[in-house]
Amino acid sequence: MIWLQAINGTNNNFPAYSSQLKQLLSGIPLTMFPFVLVLQYVFLQRSCASYLLPAAAIGVMGYCYVRWKGWSFSDVMFVTKRNMANGVATVTKQLENVNETLASTRRHLTKKLEVLDLKVEEQNELTQLIANDVNEVKSNLSQIGGDFELIRQMISGLEGKLKLVESKQDITNSGLWYLCQLADGFKE
Repeated sequence: MIWLQAINGTNNNFPAYSSQLKQLLSGIPLTMFPFVLVLQYVFLQRSCASYLLPAAAIGVMGYCYVRWKGWSFSDVMFVTKRNMANGVATVTKQLENVNETLASTRRHLTKKLEVLDLKVEEQNELTQLIANDVNEVKSNLSQIGGDFELIRQMISGLEGKLKLVESKQDITNSGLWYLCQLADGFKE
């Protein structure tokens, strides 16, 4: 009970770090402990005695932390068949979930790739049709260019014929004028 007396401040035989321990342990109610802590303050040697109180404090604080988290020492210290079976079952279930997720993702991506492949094939067919149409339009344009050349040659040929007709018409007009003058001379 010297330990408890040091915390309460009724025993002054404790070393200087008892004030630090008092601060650490003042927030922990003593009712949390399922057993009564009794430490006897024994001076074996100065070097061993100086480690006894901090070791006890660390042990008490560790026990309080384990109890606060709801753990038991068997969960922390020992591997039992039941704990091992639960761990293996949990890991197995997680691996099955990962496997199912991968299979689902694989199916989803495969479907998307198939749709994408069909779209690429349609695009290739459309590109081929457009290329064929472009070639057809080019051939039509070259044919139209040839037709324009043919039409130009025909127009130039018609121009020569029109000049010939015009010259013959001039001769015919002058002949008609001469006849009209001659007919006017007989009338008078």
